[in-house]
Amino acid sequence: MTVSTETARSGPYLGNGVTVSFAYSFRILDEAHLRVTTVDSAGRETVLTLETDYSVTGVGDAAGGSVILAAPLASGAQLVITRELPATQETDLENQGAFFAQTIEDALDKLTMLVQEGAEVDSRTLTLPITSTGVSASLPGVAPNNVIGWNAAGTALENKVPNDGAVLPAALANLDTAEINQLANVDDTTISAAQWGYLGGLSAAPLEPNAPATVTDLTATNITAAEQLIAQGSLTAAEQLVLSGALTPAQITADQNDYDPTGLATASCLRLFTDDTRTVTGLAGGAEGRMIAIQNLGLTDLILEHESTSSKAANRFSLAGAASVTLSAGESLLLRYDSVQSTWRGVNQSAPQPPIFAPLPTVSLGVGQFARIISGLGGAWELSSGGTWAYFGLLATSGGAIDTHFAGVAAGGTQVGAPIPNTFYRGFEWRIA
Repeated sequence: MTVSTETARSGPYLGNGVTVSFAYSFRILDEAHLRVTTVDSAGRETVLTLETDYSVTGVGDAAGGSVILAAPLASGAQLVITRELPATQETDLENQGAFFAQTIEDALDKLTMLVQEGAEVDSRTLTLPITSTGVSASLPGVAPNNVIGWNAAGTALENKVPNDGAVLPAALANLDTAEINQLANVDDTTISAAQWGYLGGLSAAPLEPNAPATVTDLTATNITAAEQLIAQGSLTAAEQLVLSGALTPAQITADQNDYDPTGLATASCLRLFTDDTRTVTGLAGGAEGRMIAIQNLGLTDLILEHESTSSKAANRFSLAGAASVTLSAGESLLLRYDSVQSTWRGVNQSAPQPPIFAPLPTVSLGVGQFARIISGLGGAWELSSGGTWAYFGLLATSGGAIDTHFAGVAAGGTQVGAPIPNTFYRGFEWRIA
C-alpha cells in the first residue's frame, strides 16, 4: 500500500465535555504509532496512555481512523493526534531468498512516514529566512538571569546581561510583574507610598511631583492641589475634579433619544461603539457641573445632535457653533452639564492620546532630585540636562497597554526613548551624579 497523503497530524480539536471520538486522517502501521496529546486551558500538555486513556480504530487504513477517549475531552481543552513511529529498520532480506514486493513496499512506507514526522516537527520550529547567509542560529550555553540576543555583527546569538550591566537600585532591578503594573498605573490622582518606595532609596513620604501644583497630601486615593489644576483644554476646578468610572454599554444599533444606559449614574466616561453611523440626541443624568467624556470605540461615526427635539429639553446637547458633532473612530468629546440652561455643553474635542501633564521645569535638578516623565503621543524621551541620571521607563500604546519596560543609567541629555508612532513613554529619572 502506498502513502498517499503528506499529513502526519490531526487537530487541534476543541473539547466540549461530551465528545470522546476524534478522527486522524493518515495511515498507521500499529495502534502504538500514535501520540495523543491534550492541552488544558492553562497551556499544560499531557501525553495520553494507550488502552488506559484511549483506544484506536483504523489501523492500516489509508484514510486513517479514530481515537476513542475513555472520558470526554473537557470543555476548553484541546487534543492533537500525531504519528510517532519507532525510528528502526526491521526488514531483513536474505541473500537469494524469497523477494516479496509487499515487504519492500512496507519498508518504504515506514521510511516515508518517518520523513513526514520530521517535517511536521520542523514546521513548528524557528527558522532563519532563506536569504540568510553567514548566520548561526545555535543557542549559547545556559547563563542564569541572562537574555539571548544577536551579537554586534548580527551573525550569532549570545547571552546578554539585562540593562547592559548598568548599576540600578535593587528595588528597580528586581521588579516583578505586579510591581511593574503598579508603576504603570501611577497617575496624578493615585500614587501610594509603596509605589514611590519601588524607586529604590527614595523616601516613601509625600513628595512634590514636578507639576504646577503643590502636593499637600499624598496617599493611595488623594492628592490635594493647593494652587491650581491644569488639564487639556480650558478647565477651572473651584474645589475638586472627580472623574472615575468608565462605562462600556452594549453596542448601539439604533439612534438614541434620552440615552440612559445601565450604570450611567456613576459613570464619568462612556465608551461607545455602533454597528453603523448612529445619532444620539440626548443624554440623561445631567446635574450641575457633572462631566462625562464620550469616546467612540467603534469603526463607524457616532453623531451627537445639537438641540434635537427628539430628546427631552433637559437631556439635549448644546454644542459649539450650534452644530452637531461627529465623533469618528477613536475620537472623543468632553461634556459638562449646565444646570442654568439645563443642557450638556461640549468642553473640548480631541483624537485619542495618553494623558497629558504639565511639562517639567526647565531649571536643572541637583543630585538626588527626581523627576516624573510622561511624553506626548509619538514623542521621544530625553533625559534632563546635566550630570548623570538613572531612569526607569514604560513604553505604552495609545490605548494605555504596556508594550515593554526598560531601565538604565546615562548622561544628561541622552535620548533613552526614541519616538515611535502611536506610543508614549511614562517613567522616572533621578540624578545620581
